[in-house]
Amino acid sequence: MHALRLFVLPAALYALTLSGADAVPAAPGADAQAPAQPATNVRAVPAETKEQLAPLAPFRQRPAPRTADAKALAAVEAYLQAAGGLESFAAIQDRYDRFKVIRHSPTGETRAVFERYQKRGNMVREDWHMDVPVGDQPTLEVLQTYNGKKNEGWTKMMGYVSPLDAKMIYMLVWDKYIDDFFVVWREDGYALKYREEGEVQKRACHVVDVYPPSGEIEARYFFDKETGLLLKKQWRTDGQQGPVRNELFYGEYHKVRIPGDSERFIQYPFRQDQHEDGDLIMSREYVELKINSGISDEIFDRPEGPVFEGPVGRDPDKDKGEAKKAAEAKPPWKKDAKRIVPKGAGDEGAAKEPGAAVIGASVNTTGLLSAYR
Repeated sequence: MHALRLFVLPAALYALTLSGADAVPAAPGADAQAPAQPATNVRAVPAETKEQLAPLAPFRQRPAPRTADAKALAAVEAYLQAAGGLESFAAIQDRYDRFKVIRHSPTGETRAVFERYQKRGNMVREDWHMDVPVGDQPTLEVLQTYNGKKNEGWTKMMGYVSPLDAKMIYMLVWDKYIDDFFVVWREDGYALKYREEGEVQKRACHVVDVYPPSGEIEARYFFDKETGLLLKKQWRTDGQQGPVRNELFYGEYHKVRIPGDSERFIQYPFRQDQHEDGDLIMSREYVELKINSGISDEIFDRPEGPVFEGPVGRDPDKDKGEAKKAAEAKPPWKKDAKRIVPKGAGDEGAAKEPGAAVIGASVNTTGLLSAYR
C-alpha cells in the first residue's frame, strides 16, 4: 500500500521543474555535443529588497487574441533574433536537456536532477532523480513519458508502470516548447501589448504584457534593450496572505550550435532563479542541452515494468479498473495550434504559457508544491 499511495506523487513532484519553461541529459547513445559557449551573462539576482517590491500594476485594456502592437512585436522579434532566429528554431527536430533544480526554504534545500527528451510530433519524456529517500533507497526515481504519435502517456516509479490520465498528460506536455513560446504565441491564441520601458539589474528593458486566450492576466516580460534577450518574467498569484509577486530571472546565456550548420545556434539561459515577494525560492541550473542528437521514437514508449492498477493522480480505491480503460481507449483530444490539450483539463488550460499550471490542490498556479511554501 505504501508503494501504491506514492503513485500520486508525480503530479506534485513535477512542480520542482519550475514554471515554465523548461533542459535535459544527452540522448542514449548520442555523441556529446560541444560545450555551449557563454554569451551575454546577466546574473539573475534582484537588487530590490522584499519591502521595496511594488505590487504589479493592473494590466490595461485587453487586446484581441493573436494581436500585437508594433512596439511589442518589435521587442519580441528582436528577442527571437538574438536567441538564434526563426530558422534556427525551425531546424530543431529533437532536444535533450539536463538540469539541476534546487528548492530553497527556511528549513534547507531540496535538490533534484531532471532529464528531458523532446521530439517533434508532441513527444516528451522526463526522468527525475530526486533527493527524497524512499524505503531503503536514498533517492526517488520517476519517469514520465508521452508519445504523441501513439497518443499514449505513461509513468514509472518504484518499479511500477501506470498509464497517465488526460489531466496528467496535459501537465506533462502543455509547456514543453521544443523551440520557444514566442515562436508560436500567435498560433496559440495569445496577445501582446507593449507596456513601458523598464529596468532589470540596472539594464534598460522593453516591457511586454502577454495575455492568454482566456483574456485574464498572464505575465509580463522584460527584454534587454541592448542585447534583445529575455531577462525577467513577472506574474502574480494568490497566496494565503494576499497577492504574491512572482519573478523568474533568466541569466548565464549560452550559445548552443545546431549540428550540421556552423552558422545556426540558439541562445538559452542556463541559470533561472525564481523569487516570491523578493525571496529566492527556486533555482534551475542547466548542465547540458543537446539539439538534433537523433533521439529515437522508442524512448517515448511504455516503460518496462508491471502495471500499477490505478491512473496516476487519482484515488486508486475510487478509480479501480480505469487504468485498463485508459490503456484501451484513445483519450478525447482537442488541438489548439501546436499545443495538445486533453478534454476535461479545463478550457482555461487550452493554451496556457509556461508559468500557470494547476494539478488538483497539490500544486499552485506557478507549478510549485504548496507543501514547500
